[in-house]
Amino acid sequence: RQWFSFPSISDEARASRLDAIEALASQRHVLTSTQSTLRRIGSGSSHAHSVQMMWRRQTLPRHDRAPTLLKFAKTLATLEDLHECAFCLSEDSICSIYRARFLIESFLDEAQFPDGMFVRYGICEKLDELKTAHFGMETMMTRIMAHERSRIPKELLRGSTELFAWHLVHVPSVGVFVHVPEGLMPPYLEDTLGDWALAFEPGGCLRRELPGGLYVSDSCRALNERYGSTMLEIQDREAALCNQLMDRLLQTQEHLWSAFEVVAEMDCLCALAELAIDQGMCRPQFSTGSAATFSIDGGWHPLLRAASASKSACGTCGYASNAPNASMTSVTPLAPIAPLPNDTKFSERNKALVVIGGPGTGKGVYLEQVAIICFLGRLGSF
Repeated sequence: RQWFSFPSISDEARASRLDAIEALASQRHVLTSTQSTLRRIGSGSSHAHSVQMMWRRQTLPRHDRAPTLLKFAKTLATLEDLHECAFCLSEDSICSIYRARFLIESFLDEAQFPDGMFVRYGICEKLDELKTAHFGMETMMTRIMAHERSRIPKELLRGSTELFAWHLVHVPSVGVFVHVPEGLMPPYLEDTLGDWALAFEPGGCLRRELPGGLYVSDSCRALNERYGSTMLEIQDREAALCNQLMDRLLQTQEHLWSAFEVVAEMDCLCALAELAIDQGMCRPQFSTGSAATFSIDGGWHPLLRAASASKSACGTCGYASNAPNASMTSVTPLAPIAPLPNDTKFSERNKALVVIGGPGTGKGVYLEQVAIICFLGRLGSF
């Protein structure tokens, strides 16, 4: 959009674009490999924008941080591949890409994503201890439930399948509770389990996730006091470490964004080179001085050839007659009709041309042709 909105650029920049298009068009294998790599970058710019938001402390939702950084690292790896096939990035940009990708990949552990965590072990000792405690809670909960069940007289346990269905559950950010699926604890156990207190009644706010009643015992209270906020502490520590990572990545910001600008420019150059090959376009020549002229030899409208080929492709259609026994007739595809070339010349002596002709004879197409060819030339395209 920027290129077509501001086609008038410096002679040096225009010559640089034309040189790049000529090089890509003359080496089709380089053009093909570059386009393939650009496709793999895909929506990398959107990941870069999300990382920019994190840099500015417009923090993404907690569950989006790690996946966004991981996708950004994969985009950076693709930029490295692009440089290997096209040698289009500066040394500073390549060094920044290597550094940023190393920082991210050595920081993230994709295997922890399903558990709501993302920082690798070994980065923060206290964080590792919290994770060990968090993952050890399941074993501790099993032991506590066995202890609570051992308090119930054996004669009451015999033949009661309901009591064996009780189990401990961990409600994130709330705590550990004994889940009684049938609802309320039987009255005959109130004296035996006197320290149990009803925390959430059946049909309460957790009725969908945990139908039944939730009780808290002294053992649950002790476990909640020791480990109840473990997950919150893990999330807070990981968020703080993530901010430190962003501060280190911020040092590479300038060179990373310049690399993305090069990617955008390479995408445009590849598209123009492919157009030059498909349409058989030539490189424009620019002259300066008082004797400068404007000359187009054998020019045509860039869209006219594509339109002619499209109409020829549509020539495979058949039409049925209104006759009762008529069948579909097959029409032989028409060969593409090459547009008739036209010359255009302006000079100090010939500053204007008068185009005449009847309706539908191509006057408007001719005028558009001259304008588009001039526009593409000023843009730095074939």
